[in-house]
Amino acid sequence: MEELWTVEYVWMQPVEVYDKFKLDRSILDLGLSVRSRNILLNSGIVTVRQLVECSAAWLLDQRNAGATSVAEIRRALRDVNLYLYREGP
Repeated sequence: MEELWTVEYVWMQPVEVYDKFKLDRSILDLGLSVRSRNILLNSGIVTVRQLVECSAAWLLDQRNAGATSVAEIRRALRDVNLYLYREGP
């Protein structure tokens, strides 16, 4: 019999199959400011899956990124119960 539910790990965060749609969404759906959106897009981050694989330190190293932008990105991820790499609930 085929298993109905499986668990996938995204950088040590277990993600149920029914939550995968969150990861495959565009970062444009997170409601970020233009500045935060541009930081991510210019860094090649286009999906939430790619974003949760980034650390806060890496984001801060990106051009035009600062503590306020990273805090906004963290808040947007937290709203959909996801976190940056090596961060958690």
